[in-house]
Amino acid sequence: MSRILDIDMYRDGFDVKSVDCFHNPIAAAAGYFNRDYYFYYAFLNCLMGNTVNKERHYSIEYTTELLKPLNLCWNVFDFGDDLNNLVKIISDEIQKGHPVIVCVKYNSLFYNSYYKNMKFNLIHSIAVNGYNEFNNTFTIKEMTLLRDSFVGYENTDMHFSLQISAEMLKQIITDSNLQFKDEGLYFANKIFSISLGSIGNEMSTTKIIIEHAVTSLQNWKCEFGNIINKYNDDSFMDDINYYMLKFIGCLKPIFRFLSMHAADSCETKHILECEKEVETIKRNIMSVLVKHQIKKDEIQPLHLKYLFDEWQEADRRIANLIIELSKIDKKLNYEHNYINLFTFYNNMAFEQQILDQSIADITGEGTHFLFDVNIIANDPWQNGEYCFVYSYTPGKYDNVSCKGQVIDLPDHNLACCLSILGCSEYGSFCEEIIVEYSDGSKYSFIAAFSDFFQSAVFREKLYWSGTALNRKDEKTVQHSFNARLFAKRYKIKLGNVSRIILPVCKNIHIFAITTETEVK
Repeated sequence: MSRILDIDMYRDGFDVKSVDCFHNPIAAAAGYFNRDYYFYYAFLNCLMGNTVNKERHYSIEYTTELLKPLNLCWNVFDFGDDLNNLVKIISDEIQKGHPVIVCVKYNSLFYNSYYKNMKFNLIHSIAVNGYNEFNNTFTIKEMTLLRDSFVGYENTDMHFSLQISAEMLKQIITDSNLQFKDEGLYFANKIFSISLGSIGNEMSTTKIIIEHAVTSLQNWKCEFGNIINKYNDDSFMDDINYYMLKFIGCLKPIFRFLSMHAADSCETKHILECEKEVETIKRNIMSVLVKHQIKKDEIQPLHLKYLFDEWQEADRRIANLIIELSKIDKKLNYEHNYINLFTFYNNMAFEQQILDQSIADITGEGTHFLFDVNIIANDPWQNGEYCFVYSYTPGKYDNVSCKGQVIDLPDHNLACCLSILGCSEYGSFCEEIIVEYSDGSKYSFIAAFSDFFQSAVFREKLYWSGTALNRKDEKTVQHSFNARLFAKRYKIKLGNVSRIILPVCKNIHIFAITTETEVK
């Protein structure tokens, strides 16, 4: 069977100036298990990367340490020189739901401008997230394809999907392996995968990650302090790009994560102010060092000590901020009231099995979804902070194609939020939903629905991902992409909700709605 593991493009992620192109794909692969894990892994890598040298930065032990707080495992496979075994290992891991990481050289990538340029032999990695046994192809996530392609985007290192043949992938690995062997690097003949750990199924949160960071800070010592102290003995400019990435570019993922953990706008403002101050201090110090290096001037011991103390003070500010934020617990609990949409269903998206005679069709042109064991129907379906009751009966309508339906709530549910499980087809859409209250007042908001065939466009949570089927000429086959359902929560005016009016847009499909109140 073919399978694609959903890994987001991370339009809001980080470029190579903040997270290097070895660890960035690992962060994206970790995001398969939970989108936020991309940001958690990037935070841990940028924080702890300050304390390790180049060799350890690429080690198995270091990557294992970064994944452990996420309850993820770093698996190592040695395929020897058997490339057929390599293909089997990768396809088997993907079938298990384990994204695969392949370490390569830039000059081995046929789609890269540095292809066959043996002078450009930097280490890179790619995430393999799909395998199609019918045409023997793999889907990879490549962060260099769109680099510098979009003027105006703050980040252009998006993880773009590329489908390549098994032979192409084997050639990339073969060319890289020859160089790894010549250089004596442990990457030779090895590939890696990421899997869930054995510590239950509870997902990591910003609270868990920040508490782990506080523990790590007890023995935290920035490597750049030693570089400053040895400044007059080393050729500083030889590694300036590495220093800029590791010690200044790293600030963006660190402070982005801390802002994710902030409980309110005041804390966010404090974090942004701290980021600006720390970055200014560190850039000024780096500038002084670079200017003296260009002029070939030595820096006097007292001046070096001053720069060292300033750098240490900037690091203390980061550490103190992390410790301060570790005391915050912003977790919100919601009381759920499930709306029964069964009588409003007018479309059939799911089929129980692959049938040529199926009538399921979400698009009007034969595309439908394969129902699987990961869908909980007719009972509370919990996924992270969301919970829905999805009404489903095999062979019956199972979703609302929006045509302005008016949904009356006779119990007048008290709610401050409304969560929707849905998707769109033939495009992504934003449409108005109207909420009416028992006192006659109204509240409207714009609801966003991403197309089921792609990653979330509007920052929804990927709630379910599974097999998409295509029926054409009385024959049903598997699509080369996944089907997806997304969840999103919308704040509404607090009150007793008596009616919900859906938009007029048949391309929007709603599978379940939950009204919610906050529980302290």
